[in-house]
Amino acid sequence: MPAHRLVSEQQQQMLLTAMEADRDLALARVVPAAGPMAKQAASRKWEALASRLNAVGEGCTKSATSWKKPQLEEADAAPEHDAPADAASTSESEHRAENELNELCIPAVSQEESPHASGSRSVPAGSTEEPPRASGSGYGTRSEAVPPLPNISGLPTPTRPQPRFQADVPQWAIRMEERHLEFEERSARALEDINRTQHEIRDLLRTLLEVVQERLPRFDLF
Repeated sequence: MPAHRLVSEQQQQMLLTAMEADRDLALARVVPAAGPMAKQAASRKWEALASRLNAVGEGCTKSATSWKKPQLEEADAAPEHDAPADAASTSESEHRAENELNELCIPAVSQEESPHASGSRSVPAGSTEEPPRASGSGYGTRSEAVPPLPNISGLPTPTRPQPRFQADVPQWAIRMEERHLEFEERSARALEDINRTQHEIRDLLRTLLEVVQERLPRFDLF
């Protein structure tokens, strides 16, 4: 017989939507600007949300405290195991997850050269200056006068930092914060791709201009 589902899909979706609309309430953060009654206001919000969630489920009477840690059981019941072994496995898994969440973000590796090793100015890896292009007809000065685009292709790709949460933060709040970090990471990669495409288009236009100037030296393009 399948296990009883403590929280329905509709209730879970309602809970995630409410938490995305109020991130301070989701992460159990108390905003100083809210005044001395901030905790009482957060408690009232949880009571109102719990009432709406209980109204969706038939015979559901969970308190606001219980709704802070919703757990969905698996559709297929797992086989029974020895209780002490299950408790030890659960404790070890929770301890390992807590250690992973509390790890500090990996610091970015400095790519600058040591001032004692070389007296020249340090240049980040991948951001070397582009050598000037020489035109066979002598008309390459126009293309070289165009100001170059900023080159950020040498910058390291941002890595997603491991978020740090308190021990009492529920799992759905952690998942919501991870989704926010994934969105920021995808946006950074998209901006880097756009910048790389701009540089490629600019190089193609510069090459095309040089070819046209070689074929038509007497034709003033500008």
